[in-house]
Amino acid sequence: MAKANILIVDDEPRVLEGLKMNLGREYEVFTTTEADQALRWLKKTRFAVIISDLKMPRISGVELLNQAREISPFTVRVLLTGFASLNAALDAINLGGVFKLLTKPSSPPEVRQVVAQAVQAHQSAMDQERVEKHLDLARRAQEFEAIALGMSKELSGMALQFSAVLYAAADGQLSQDDIEDLRWVEDRLHATVDRLAKVEGPALSKVKAESVVGLQTELWERSGRLGSIGLSYKSDFSGALSIPTSVVEQGINCFLENAVNALQGADSPRIKVRLYFCHFMEMACLEVKNNGPAMPSYVTNKLLESPVKSATGSGESLYLLNKVLGQFGGKIGFRQRSNGVSFMMWMPLHASENSSAYMVTEQF
Repeated sequence: MAKANILIVDDEPRVLEGLKMNLGREYEVFTTTEADQALRWLKKTRFAVIISDLKMPRISGVELLNQAREISPFTVRVLLTGFASLNAALDAINLGGVFKLLTKPSSPPEVRQVVAQAVQAHQSAMDQERVEKHLDLARRAQEFEAIALGMSKELSGMALQFSAVLYAAADGQLSQDDIEDLRWVEDRLHATVDRLAKVEGPALSKVKAESVVGLQTELWERSGRLGSIGLSYKSDFSGALSIPTSVVEQGINCFLENAVNALQGADSPRIKVRLYFCHFMEMACLEVKNNGPAMPSYVTNKLLESPVKSATGSGESLYLLNKVLGQFGGKIGFRQRSNGVSFMMWMPLHASENSSAYMVTEQF
């Protein structure tokens, strides 16, 4: 996974050098003594965090961070200040423009902790933005389908009226040309009704879960993030789903992230990923099982009921993922096992799929 970009602005080069040495192993660190340069970078590069000294020449750190917020709203802002200007810095935080305050001097561990929190806040904001886009896409798809259905009904009524006119015209009150014209219109109306009846919103397009899950699992194996954790993938489902590809990707990545975190320090850590058809739910199921410690039911339930804060952000991610899935008729669940925990994501089939075609055992 690519390192998060951190932008640091201070008029003291030695401060910049020290911060870059402290943070450079975990993040891509950009440093500058010029506020104008920082603003130019913000317009061209996505930064997770910007850190600025309060006292800058020509422009204060507070003003710089306010401008940064206008340019890049999701970049989290951290303010550096000496003890003498602490009150002014606190005022800046109270105004809502600053996420955290770092005093000079701050110990390297304290700096790393604040930056880690800021990066996590940035990721949570980006996750929320993606969720809102998914929800908006779902709403637009539903509105689109409702409009299509309404048009279909209206056109059906019009076609019926034309049919009645044609029937009444059988007594010769209309010329043959008029009748032919009406038949042409009737045919076009019926064809339009048929097309509208088959219209699908963008959120309900076919998604091949097998290829999406397989690709994401392969990327995790190649990323180096698994360390000594063994990972296996099995697919017994090759059908299509009616949820966006991005939601399937979000699900497998969220589950694997949680599994990796749960297995830190475990003996012979293993993760099994399986995609199959769940007969009980009549949906496709993505199951990610790890052999880490068990999770009490009250903990797993809370993860889905509210955006629980955690050091890794896993609680928030699961809550948001479950919220998105609900818009498409899916859901998340957990299963406690004697040797670990399974995370499950149930995903609705595409309308063209026949659930009776899947007769695979669900034992994992």
